Amino acid sequence: MTENQDLERKLAEVAKWKRGEWLSETTGTPISVYGSHMGYYWEQPNRGGKKIEESDLPFTKSLDACFKWLVPKALARICQLFKVDIKSANKILFQRWLDERFRINNIGMDALALCLVIEKLVDANAE
Repeated sequence: MTENQDLERKLAEVAKWKRGEWLSETTGTPISVYGSHMGYYWEQPNRGGKKIEESDLPFTKSLDACFKWLVPKALARICQLFKVDIKSANKILFQRWLDERFRINNIGMDALALCLVIEKLVDANAE
């Protein structure tokens, strides 16, 4: 599993997605390969059971996914950690995102940079 795949799984948990395992239609037992499916999927909350391949998790590749699923949780985490209001939390998150974009210095990696900032916030809360 790659570093980004580990990050994607961690962020799916932050987003409160449920991880599931593809099951055989005949026996109901877990299978590692099901057609084009490879072992596990993630199900979005409140999306009518839409399943996404574990290899297709969108967070590090999509700012839309980050802002929809992760940024609200990140802002709440910042408010909690730093005891600030939402306006200050927005400023903190934006500044850290810019710093991370500069650090990784790679055009087109905006979503990854935001994900790395959110991961650090999650890890800070766990300590």
